[in-house]
Amino acid sequence: MSDVIRLLSTLPESAGLQLPCGTWWDIIVTRGTSTGQDLIWWMRRNQPGGCGAVVADDDNSLLLWLVPASGSRDWMHPGGVWVSRPVEIVLPSLRRISGPGPYWATSLAFGHLTDPRFLRSGLAHLGLSDPPDTGTVLPELPQGD
Repeated sequence: MSDVIRLLSTLPESAGLQLPCGTWWDIIVTRGTSTGQDLIWWMRRNQPGGCGAVVADDDNSLLLWLVPASGSRDWMHPGGVWVSRPVEIVLPSLRRISGPGPYWATSLAFGHLTDPRFLRSGLAHLGLSDPPDTGTVLPELPQGD
């Protein structure tokens, strides 16, 4: 993963890199409204070591949480959609820390991923059970309401 971090850190701020899920990490997509920001805050306070890497996409009201590539068999929460192979996503340059467009709400630069167990707990604690609408960013996934 350090090679990917190094590559993302050398990209210009406006660039991104298309990478496959399921190799270095998987993604859990949640809603990114103001309650999504509450979830980031909750994760910073409750996940050991702080919140893992999160890409915010304000234009589509989504958060993309980078989690260990372990498959979705233990994920059971309607407020998030687990994404793995063969899906590829575009991650922004590590220099991109604000919109417009996707940006790092919590950087991958430290190599710290989100623990899905804590994310599930945070979603439950905050009562965030509405599924995200992933159709605009990940059209091959089933869409939420």
